[in-house]
Amino acid sequence: AHQGTCMIRKNNGQVLDSDLQQRPEIKGYFEGSPIGIYLSDKSKVSFTLAAMHNDSVTADTLYRVDMVLSKTNECTPNYHHPAPGIANYYRGSIAAEGVVANYRAIYTSIEDGIDCHFYGSRGGPRIAFVIHPYADPSDIKLSFLGQDSLGIDWQGALKVYLQDKWVKLEQAVAYQ
Repeated sequence: AHQGTCMIRKNNGQVLDSDLQQRPEIKGYFEGSPIGIYLSDKSKVSFTLAAMHNDSVTADTLYRVDMVLSKTNECTPNYHHPAPGIANYYRGSIAAEGVVANYRAIYTSIEDGIDCHFYGSRGGPRIAFVIHPYADPSDIKLSFLGQDSLGIDWQGALKVYLQDKWVKLEQAVAYQ
Protein backbone atom coordinates (compact mmCIF):
# COMPACT_ATOMS: atom_id res chain seq x y z
CA ALA A 1 0.00 0.00 0.00
CA HIS A 2 1.04 3.58 -0.52
CA GLN A 3 2.56 5.33 2.49
CA GLY A 4 -0.07 7.32 4.40
CA THR A 5 -3.00 5.92 2.41
CA CYS A 6 -6.06 4.79 4.30
CA MET A 7 -7.64 1.59 2.96
CA ILE A 8 -10.23 -0.98 3.96
CA ARG A 9 -8.90 -4.40 4.94
CA LYS A 10 -11.24 -7.40 4.75
CA ASN A 11 -11.68 -9.45 7.92
CA ASN A 12 -10.66 -13.03 7.26
CA GLY A 13 -10.67 -13.90 10.97
CA GLN A 14 -7.83 -11.60 12.11
CA VAL A 15 -10.08 -9.10 13.94
CA LEU A 16 -10.16 -9.94 17.64
CA ASP A 17 -11.96 -8.27 20.53
CA SER A 18 -10.32 -7.33 23.83
CA ASP A 19 -10.87 -10.92 25.07
CA LEU A 20 -9.00 -12.23 21.99
CA GLN A 21 -12.18 -13.70 20.50
CA GLN A 22 -12.76 -13.54 16.75
CA ARG A 23 -15.41 -11.08 15.54
CA PRO A 24 -17.00 -12.63 12.42
CA GLU A 25 -19.72 -9.96 12.23
CA ILE A 26 -16.99 -7.43 11.38
CA LYS A 27 -16.55 -7.69 7.62
CA GLY A 28 -13.82 -5.08 7.20
CA TYR A 29 -11.97 -2.24 8.87
CA PHE A 30 -10.02 0.85 7.96
CA GLU A 31 -6.26 0.52 8.07
CA GLY A 32 -4.27 3.75 8.37
CA SER A 33 -7.22 5.69 9.83
CA PRO A 34 -6.77 8.06 12.80
CA ILE A 35 -9.71 6.30 14.51
CA GLY A 36 -10.92 2.71 14.37
CA ILE A 37 -13.70 2.19 11.83
CA TYR A 38 -15.21 -1.29 11.59
CA LEU A 39 -17.71 -2.24 8.87
CA SER A 40 -20.09 -4.94 10.11
CA ASP A 41 -23.03 -6.89 8.83
CA LYS A 42 -26.59 -5.70 9.57
CA SER A 43 -25.82 -2.19 8.21
CA LYS A 44 -23.70 -1.32 11.26
CA VAL A 45 -20.47 0.68 11.43
CA SER A 46 -18.47 1.03 14.66
CA PHE A 47 -16.10 3.88 15.52
CA THR A 48 -13.48 3.33 18.22
CA LEU A 49 -11.12 5.69 20.01
CA ALA A 50 -8.37 4.47 22.32
CA ALA A 51 -7.16 6.45 25.35
CA MET A 52 -3.79 4.85 26.13
CA HIS A 53 -1.68 5.89 29.12
CA ASN A 54 2.07 5.45 29.65
CA ASP A 55 1.76 4.69 33.34
CA SER A 56 0.47 1.55 35.05
CA VAL A 57 -1.87 3.44 37.38
CA THR A 58 -4.27 4.99 34.85
CA ALA A 59 -6.45 2.45 33.07
CA ASP A 60 -6.39 2.40 29.28
CA THR A 61 -9.86 2.92 27.82
CA LEU A 62 -11.40 2.01 24.49
CA TYR A 63 -14.40 4.09 23.49
CA ARG A 64 -16.89 2.79 20.93
CA VAL A 65 -19.99 4.14 19.24
CA ASP A 66 -22.06 2.28 16.66
CA MET A 67 -23.81 3.89 13.70
CA VAL A 68 -26.68 1.95 12.16
CA LEU A 69 -27.25 2.93 8.54
CA SER A 70 -30.70 1.36 8.20
CA LYS A 71 -33.23 -0.27 10.48
CA THR A 72 -35.16 -1.74 7.54
CA ASN A 73 -32.47 -3.23 5.27
CA GLU A 74 -29.69 -5.20 6.94
CA CYS A 75 -26.79 -5.02 4.49
CA THR A 76 -23.24 -6.33 4.39
CA PRO A 77 -20.53 -4.27 2.65
CA ASN A 78 -19.20 -5.22 -0.79
CA TYR A 79 -15.64 -4.28 -1.74
CA HIS A 80 -14.39 -2.42 -4.81
CA HIS A 81 -11.15 -0.89 -6.16
CA PRO A 82 -8.45 -3.25 -4.84
CA ALA A 83 -5.44 -1.76 -3.06
CA PRO A 84 -1.99 -3.18 -3.87
CA GLY A 85 -0.42 -5.86 -1.68
CA ILE A 86 -1.73 -8.43 0.74
CA ALA A 87 -1.24 -8.96 4.49
CA ASN A 88 -0.78 -12.04 6.66
CA TYR A 89 -1.82 -12.25 10.31
CA TYR A 90 -0.64 -14.82 12.84
CA ARG A 91 -2.25 -14.42 16.25
CA GLY A 92 -1.77 -17.52 18.40
CA SER A 93 -3.74 -20.31 16.74
CA ILE A 94 -5.37 -17.86 14.30
CA ALA A 95 -3.82 -17.50 10.86
CA ALA A 96 -5.31 -15.20 8.23
CA GLU A 97 -3.20 -15.26 5.10
CA GLY A 98 -3.49 -13.37 1.84
CA VAL A 99 -5.83 -10.72 3.27
CA VAL A 100 -6.63 -8.17 0.58
CA ALA A 101 -7.48 -4.50 0.94
CA ASN A 102 -9.71 -2.17 -1.06
CA TYR A 103 -10.24 1.55 -1.38
CA ARG A 104 -14.04 1.33 -1.32
CA ALA A 105 -16.74 -0.60 0.53
CA ILE A 106 -20.40 -0.20 -0.38
CA TYR A 107 -23.51 -0.98 1.62
CA THR A 108 -25.99 -1.35 -1.27
CA SER A 109 -29.65 -0.38 -0.79
CA ILE A 110 -29.59 0.76 2.83
CA GLU A 111 -32.92 2.25 1.80
CA ASP A 112 -34.68 2.02 -1.57
CA GLY A 113 -32.35 3.62 -4.11
CA ILE A 114 -29.77 4.73 -1.50
CA ASP A 115 -26.28 3.26 -1.12
CA CYS A 116 -23.65 4.14 1.47
CA HIS A 117 -20.03 4.23 0.25
CA PHE A 118 -16.97 4.18 2.50
CA TYR A 119 -13.70 5.32 0.89
CA GLY A 120 -10.10 5.01 1.91
CA SER A 121 -7.63 7.55 0.47
CA ARG A 122 -4.59 9.68 1.27
CA GLY A 123 -7.02 12.14 2.88
CA GLY A 124 -8.32 9.53 5.31
CA PRO A 125 -11.68 7.78 5.55
CA ARG A 126 -14.73 9.22 3.79
CA ILE A 127 -18.45 8.42 3.74
CA ALA A 128 -20.81 9.17 0.85
CA PHE A 129 -24.49 8.50 0.41
CA VAL A 130 -25.37 7.83 -3.23
CA ILE A 131 -28.98 8.69 -3.93
CA HIS A 132 -30.31 7.28 -7.19
CA PRO A 133 -32.69 9.45 -9.31
CA TYR A 134 -35.90 7.85 -7.99
CA ALA A 135 -34.87 7.85 -4.28
CA ASP A 136 -35.72 10.27 -1.49
CA PRO A 137 -32.74 11.65 0.52
CA SER A 138 -35.00 12.16 3.56
CA ASP A 139 -35.13 8.35 3.84
CA ILE A 140 -31.59 8.41 5.26
CA LYS A 141 -31.94 7.92 9.01
CA LEU A 142 -28.81 7.18 10.99
CA SER A 143 -29.03 5.73 14.50
CA PHE A 144 -26.22 5.92 17.03
CA LEU A 145 -25.59 3.66 20.03
CA GLY A 146 -23.02 4.08 22.80
CA GLN A 147 -22.47 7.84 22.77
CA ASP A 148 -22.90 10.21 25.68
CA SER A 149 -24.53 12.83 23.46
CA LEU A 150 -24.85 14.14 19.90
CA GLY A 151 -24.42 17.74 18.76
CA ILE A 152 -23.98 19.93 15.71
CA ASP A 153 -20.93 22.21 15.81
CA TRP A 154 -20.79 25.75 14.43
CA GLN A 155 -19.60 24.46 11.02
CA GLY A 156 -22.53 22.04 10.64
CA ALA A 157 -20.64 18.84 11.50
CA LEU A 158 -22.26 16.13 13.59
CA LYS A 159 -20.24 15.43 16.74
CA VAL A 160 -20.75 12.16 18.56
CA TYR A 161 -19.45 12.67 22.11
CA LEU A 162 -17.79 10.00 24.27
CA GLN A 163 -16.89 11.68 27.56
CA ASP A 164 -14.24 14.27 26.59
CA LYS A 165 -13.65 12.65 23.16
CA TRP A 166 -15.72 12.80 20.00
CA VAL A 167 -16.16 11.42 16.51
CA LYS A 168 -16.86 14.14 13.96
CA LEU A 169 -18.87 13.55 10.79
CA GLU A 170 -18.53 16.53 8.48
CA GLN A 171 -21.59 18.26 7.05
CA ALA A 172 -22.72 16.61 3.85
CA VAL A 173 -21.91 18.15 0.48
CA ALA A 174 -24.34 17.42 -2.34
CA TYR A 175 -23.39 17.20 -5.99
CA GLN A 176 -24.89 15.83 -9.16
